[in-house]
Amino acid sequence: MASRRVPVPDTVRLPVTVADTRAEGDDGASPREDAAMAATGARGVNITVGDDEYAASLEAASRVLLAVSVQAMEALDGTIGPAQLRALLAVEAAGDCNVSELADELGVFPSSASRLTERLAAAGLMLRRTLPSNRREVRLALTPAGRRVVRDLVRRRRDRMARVVAQLSEPDRRRLLTGLEAFATAAGAVGTPSRPA
Repeated sequence: MASRRVPVPDTVRLPVTVADTRAEGDDGASPREDAAMAATGARGVNITVGDDEYAASLEAASRVLLAVSVQAMEALDGTIGPAQLRALLAVEAAGDCNVSELADELGVFPSSASRLTERLAAAGLMLRRTLPSNRREVRLALTPAGRRVVRDLVRRRRDRMARVVAQLSEPDRRRLLTGLEAFATAAGAVGTPSRPA
């Protein structure tokens, strides 16, 4: 699916209180949204994109998304760590790849990716097969059990996201999605992987 380019404004208003947003004619925020914004370090000032304060507020807000993802991972079998989940997700997204391609996707050395896939194969989550035409190339694919782990993780993440998003108004949901799509596009432009575990 082709990514959509979403324009990023030069300045962003990060409201912190209902009074601040209503005073400026905004549609306002609920007390719960105020608390969430205050907890993530949002400020009721205009911040130019690229400023340290903006980056710090964004980093603080991203911790909430990370916490939702971590909760979903923790609900899985505790024997599967974050690096293994990233590998499973990457191979699932590729459909079929070799160890070098997985290493590139994960940003690790091929030897590290090889050891990681050996552990996943031993756990019955990944298949490693050598091609008869090139015995040095190891092709990777998920087993049915590996695909179940990925489906379970994705379902748990979506369930947790849905519970959080249910607290937002429809306009806020649209703004959140637009902002995250723009962030994903910008991350790709600077060489940051857009599909972490």
